[in-house]
Order: sequence, then structure tokens, then C-alpha cells
Amino acid sequence: MEQFPLGLTGDCAYESSIASYDPGDLFVLLSDGVIETEDSQGAEFGFTGVERVVVGHGTEPLKEIMNRLMKELEKFGTAQTIKPFC
Repeated sequence: MEQFPLGLTGDCAYESSIASYDPGDLFVLLSDGVIETEDSQGAEFGFTGVERVVVGHGTEPLKEIMNRLMKELEKFGTAQTIKPFC
């Protein structure tokens, strides 16, 4: 295995913190496969691509945001580089 999944080994150190959020704030949890989806030139979709979709559609229902993110990944990446996350 090239990389271990988070929490698989006991020798990892993790940092915790406390953050405050307001009603209506949107949390985005996703796999690194979304960030690492590559286009035909090898460029990654990255956090910038995710941010563009979420900020552009952040007031829409969550299912619509996810659908739009998947559509953007499909347009961005090649069939071999899209890394499913749902």
C-alpha cells in the first residue's frame, strides 16, 4: 500500500482545534480523490476547483451542489482520472 488511510497506524500525531461557525455555514467533506482528479495535461482539480463550484452554488440544495461538483469533475478530468467519492 502506497499510503495508509487516516488513523490506520497508532504512531501518527494529530492536532485538534476549536472553531466557531454561524447558522447557514456550509461544510464540505470530500475525498482526496476529488482534489486529485487530473485533466488530460496532469493538472489537478484541486481545492481551487472545489471552491469555485461550492462558492458559485453554495445557496443551492446540498444534492445540487454535489451534482454540480460531479459534473465539473467530469468536464475537467478524463475518464481514467476521475476518482469517485460517493
